[in-house]
Amino acid sequence: MTPGEDWFARLYADGYRGLLLTAYALLEDIDDAAAVTRDALAVAYERRRRLAQGVSPLALVRADVVRRARRRQRWRALPHRPPAIDRKAEAIRLHRLAGLSPDDIASIVDLPVDAVETAVAGAGPVSWASVRQPVVTRVRDRAAQRTTRKRMLVVATVAIAVLAVVVPLLRVEQAPAAAPPPSTSWTPPPPQQHRFITEVRFADENHAFALRADCPTSDCDLELLASDDGRGWTSRPVRKPAQPDPMMGGLMVLGPDEVAIDWFPSTSSSAQVYRVHTTDGGRTWASVSAVPRRSLSEIPDGAQLQPPCFGGGSCTDDVPTVVLPGTAESARLVSAPRLLQAYPGPVPLAGNRWWIAGVVPGTQQWAVAISDDRGRTWRTSRLARPRTNVSDAWSVTGYGDNLYACAMGEVTPGGDWAMVSIFHSGDGGRSWRPTNGPEPLRTTSALVAAADGTLLTSTENGDTLISRDNGRTFARTVPRFSGYAYWAGAGYVATSDPDRQILFSRDGLSWHELHLRS
Repeated sequence: MTPGEDWFARLYADGYRGLLLTAYALLEDIDDAAAVTRDALAVAYERRRRLAQGVSPLALVRADVVRRARRRQRWRALPHRPPAIDRKAEAIRLHRLAGLSPDDIASIVDLPVDAVETAVAGAGPVSWASVRQPVVTRVRDRAAQRTTRKRMLVVATVAIAVLAVVVPLLRVEQAPAAAPPPSTSWTPPPPQQHRFITEVRFADENHAFALRADCPTSDCDLELLASDDGRGWTSRPVRKPAQPDPMMGGLMVLGPDEVAIDWFPSTSSSAQVYRVHTTDGGRTWASVSAVPRRSLSEIPDGAQLQPPCFGGGSCTDDVPTVVLPGTAESARLVSAPRLLQAYPGPVPLAGNRWWIAGVVPGTQQWAVAISDDRGRTWRTSRLARPRTNVSDAWSVTGYGDNLYACAMGEVTPGGDWAMVSIFHSGDGGRSWRPTNGPEPLRTTSALVAAADGTLLTSTENGDTLISRDNGRTFARTVPRFSGYAYWAGAGYVATSDPDRQILFSRDGLSWHELHLRS
């Protein structure tokens, strides 16, 4: 263990419980609090050398925990109402749960110190000895995976081209559980069953799949929801890895009855990905190796692409992998351009046009590669003046020769994300020009290319933004969707967390709720 890691291990040992209880005092949900604390500590580990030079490192981490908790509160309040916060109740919980001083509480709840002292008078702190503290290696693993996971999320949910297809409205009727009323007194968090839809994907207009997760703890079970007519659904369990605490995997739809699911390890970035495969809609499952055993120079129909660091490839590799229909095995796409930090679109744009984004070797310059012939040949075009931050997550969307590349990236230390770059190509990806202004676009979604030629995206406050000039300017328009929107094979799907509302659109213009609530 290096000196910096040793210092962080001591900070973690002394501070984890207080940070978790601070988040729980604000969110009143232990799973949300654990997620907020985990991510704040992962960021702190990445910045440990700079953090160690500060006057009060633990206070800085606590401020990040509070910021993330406030952000999650705003998510709960979407789409159109401000978050309902009882700041005096929060002050009491922060005092009783986390044992914070009135000065610290006042800075968190934005009340005068004397008002905080009055609110907490006579309320002694409560020690919650049952808090289980994960080992510090979990934080290091989370920090190592953090950038890659963000990029993979964008790749897995990228908005691609608009196709004019008729898709029946999908419904799985089930009422969500009612939230408990706010309380100023401390009680241990009750056990909860967290069931939610993670992805929706289409094989064609009549064959759709969704993943539903059941996460009573950090160890989740998955169900595959399958439909062969767009109206009736079946629910079948997904085979689970034997190792403890696996990370929820990604859904790959390879045919009308064929699905592969990757479970990613949560404890080590070098551990083996666990892949399961079904060719009968989830009735039976078989384990398949995710390690690429052979090479290809062409992408077969129905296949999907994955970044090199997923699906069993080495994280030092720069060649994407192809997940093959029929077997769900992986193969290295040796015809792909050599781009560092490479990640591809999982499915092609309209016209069977594939794309890969990455950094040109020997430079710090981003580029986009486009193939019109199933990956046999590629044209690679550098993007002029994008940020050189390798944590930025690029995606490509569009139809015909009118394409857009956009990047989501951190704009403040600690993880605030926004759209930092937009590029437009009018010649099928042969050349690109920047179109966005100097300020990042505060959005929670990549671009949706609508059928009328406009671009859409969604803000953290639930507003829909529209651009009619190739991304140069955006203005508010009538609400259409919130959360992250992605192309799902026969239309766009938009998911909003934690509300978990799922919307569907064939053309990016008209949106309807899919009743897939857990």
